[in-house]
Amino acid sequence: MSWAMRKKIFILTCICIMLIIGFMYYAYQMDRDPEMDIYDDGILINHFFGRRVGFSDITEISLVDRNVQPIYMGHRTGADIGLNIARGHFQGGLFFMHLKTPLTIRIKRRKASTIYINSRNNVQTEQVYNLLQEKYSLFKQQ
Repeated sequence: MSWAMRKKIFILTCICIMLIIGFMYYAYQMDRDPEMDIYDDGILINHFFGRRVGFSDITEISLVDRNVQPIYMGHRTGADIGLNIARGHFQGGLFFMHLKTPLTIRIKRRKASTIYINSRNNVQTEQVYNLLQEKYSLFKQQ
């Protein structure tokens, strides 16, 4: 085998390994719960499509049971969707959702699309909702 052929095979192998590692990292990140930091003046959602939202931009925060009230997602406009997860921009809003968890926090905003977010289980989603609602109520009283 010639030196040039070995070099091509080595480069191709390296590219394949980098693609596999990149895909594995991406799959790992997509399966994680989005991290939401709640501050006195707003929230910060940390994920691929992270977003900082001030409470002054929010009109309503509610807890939606998708078994009772389905959420319209529409088509993707810059998002990823898997078997269990929808993340990113869809026609119906900005989603950070585990599709198998029915309880979802809906954050309606004044000038931007609605945000839908939940955790892997209903208990965690409800805890985050209660904390978020508490901070939002305190902000509105100021």
